[in-house]
Amino acid sequence: MELNKCIFCQNHLYNLSDGMLKCSVCKRKYSPSKLERDFAVIDAFIENMSILYASTRLGLNYQSVKRRYDKLRAFSVNICEDVSETFKYEEFEEYCFSYNRHKKETNKLFKSYNFITFATKENVYNLTLPPLERFKGNLSETDEQIHLMKRFMRNSHIGKLKHHDNNINKFWEFFENHISRFKGVDAKNFGIYLKEAEFKFNHSKEKQKELLKIAWIESMR
Repeated sequence: MELNKCIFCQNHLYNLSDGMLKCSVCKRKYSPSKLERDFAVIDAFIENMSILYASTRLGLNYQSVKRRYDKLRAFSVNICEDVSETFKYEEFEEYCFSYNRHKKETNKLFKSYNFITFATKENVYNLTLPPLERFKGNLSETDEQIHLMKRFMRNSHIGKLKHHDNNINKFWEFFENHISRFKGVDAKNFGIYLKEAEFKFNHSKEKQKELLKIAWIESMR
């Protein structure tokens, strides 16, 4: 990777004997080869490469790529949350997502992931809801709440089928394709993967690359 200007202050760089670069003004030092690997992983993340595939293709250690992916997902969350205070939505709808679509409906209900999608014509913003599984021991098959939630799940999918041409349903389809790449996401990490999908839905690949590189460089300060 050939750098002519400092990534922090855009001033002149000079080469050190150990292969590092040093800025003539801010005096920061960094490795161009490491930065090249970091940016290559950013490209792999944007292209939705699995950690295993990216590590093999880039010749990097699996755990090294995983650490970078975790960092990029955290950046994605932060970038999405930065707009939350100013996001002016035009419509919103709740959604239940379940990996186990063919299992008994009540079990599927309690294992589902619940969130609200807020949308404009261009972008979406998602807010995760508390998991229903924590209420499982307090409810029985005959409870009214169970039947109401079952009806909600059915109506959510019916509503999805009735209205194809809106950003909420476009995001849901995008999200389901995105999450299906993973063999399963732990409940505590679901919100992170949801935000990754939101980030990738809202931004072109070129914009994703720009934003993630900025965040990466900022994290090096």
